[in-house]
Amino acid sequence: MELKLDKTIKILLGAIALGLFLNASDVFKDKAYASDCATKKDVMDINKHSTEYLAKNHKWIVENIEYAQSKIIEHQMLIIQRLNFIPIN
Repeated sequence: MELKLDKTIKILLGAIALGLFLNASDVFKDKAYASDCATKKDVMDINKHSTEYLAKNHKWIVENIEYAQSKIIEHQMLIIQRLNFIPIN
């Protein structure tokens, strides 16, 4: 029994096989630079700074979101008004 696969499936299966082969081989392991990865402490520091920034700027962020929402509502109202004035033939 012969399997008939179209070209797309053959290409996808070939790409998967190549990926598995490269993952299993040592070709790229020396270029991984695993020692340069962020540590848990680095991630915690970034999280802390992000939290501090949000805490300091929370009021400003909320005001800008509310302003943007009000402008969107104004724009929607203008569109509705214009649609109501379009004459129907």
